[in-house]
Amino acid sequence: MNFKSLDKLENIAGTRYAAVLIAAKRARKINEKRIKEQEQLVEEEKVEKPGDKVTIEALDELLQGKIEFEYPKK
Repeated sequence: MNFKSLDKLENIAGTRYAAVLIAAKRARKINEKRIKEQEQLVEEEKVEKPGDKVTIEALDELLQGKIEFEYPKK
């Protein structure tokens, strides 16, 4: 991830800290989905699929605007 992406994340979420929290929550959901999919497969079908790490996938989704979030109202 380059600095331009970090700046975009900051613009999207308000702060880098908020972007990390949003992406971490999404990454946990992606990971849960992957685990459920693996559990449903028969033992012979289980193969490690090369792919992005869940954190990278979540950050990409955030950059692309696929994650909706809102801040709690005070």
